[in-house]
Amino acid sequence: MSQYKKDDFSIKYAAISSKEFKEDVTFYYGVKTTGIFCKPGCSSRLPKPQNVVFFNNTMNAVQSGFRPCKRCKPLTEPGNKYSGLITTICRIIEESEEEPTLKQLSNKTEYSETSIQKIFKKITGISPKEYASAIKAQRFKDELHKGSSVTSAIYSAGYGSSSRVYENVKNILAMSPSKYRDSGKGVELRVEVFPCILGFVLIAFTDMGVSTIELGDSEESLMSLFKLKFENGKIKGLTFEDKKMVEIILSKIENPDEIIDIPLDIHGTIFQKKVWNALRNIPFGETRTYSDIAIQIGKPKSVRAVANACGKNEIAILIPCHRVVRKNGELAGYKWGKERKVKLLDNEKNRKI
Repeated sequence: MSQYKKDDFSIKYAAISSKEFKEDVTFYYGVKTTGIFCKPGCSSRLPKPQNVVFFNNTMNAVQSGFRPCKRCKPLTEPGNKYSGLITTICRIIEESEEEPTLKQLSNKTEYSETSIQKIFKKITGISPKEYASAIKAQRFKDELHKGSSVTSAIYSAGYGSSSRVYENVKNILAMSPSKYRDSGKGVELRVEVFPCILGFVLIAFTDMGVSTIELGDSEESLMSLFKLKFENGKIKGLTFEDKKMVEIILSKIENPDEIIDIPLDIHGTIFQKKVWNALRNIPFGETRTYSDIAIQIGKPKSVRAVANACGKNEIAILIPCHRVVRKNGELAGYKWGKERKVKLLDNEKNRKI
């Protein structure tokens, strides 16, 4: 680990240690032992360094399964006239046994369904539904950590059926629910983080091939989140063969026109795997819409499901979900940040000319 990376963590940790509140928040921090995330200046007890993970925005914190602190209210902004509304919506979602609909949120807040959707997404970066899904997934994880049976955890978390869990949550856990109950016990991965033109990239291998390629802003945040998923798993360093494949992957990031053949260890539903396979067939330098992919896999009405599958992709670059755009040609969201998506597409376009 470089001195710069150590200093970066130390600077941020010193900032939260000082308890000094600043309005221009540039990062947030999550506490692994509580599952809560806060903004610098929070009055809650200072967590130990080994239990802290940093995020650049609230969306990444929520998508990683952390809940907003009730003291510092990180999803709200000082002076924002909608801060109270955001806080109320979050509390309603967190305290509801079943995911509330926009209509129910509207009835409880006296804001229209359209206004709730627009305001919540603008301020937090995610929709109320995405927030509810993250909360539900975290409940499921918490129940499994307590030692509950998979069936008990499913219904305690608020899922209506076991099939929905195995369709959706397996991809959040990155393994089967029964294995996650032991925090990855018995799962062996070889992982390391490398600097690249997109910031940093975490690459993980199993004996079957590449299982994870995550992009991020620091080695610390990528490794912390990865270890959070595999708390009791066997995480090792890379082998000589792994490192040769890493060199190929890093070259692919910079030179997207290169054709490579690396084995992937892909975990997902049958539908998701169909989507991911279609993404791998998008020619270099070209894009497709969600509708195009839905038609290609024989599910023309499953446009939204295709978009969700893109969001569940755990292997960036090699499964090029960045090549999918909206029907009007505008860039859709990207799990690893819209700026990275722009950079990837621009690089591909320039190299194709």
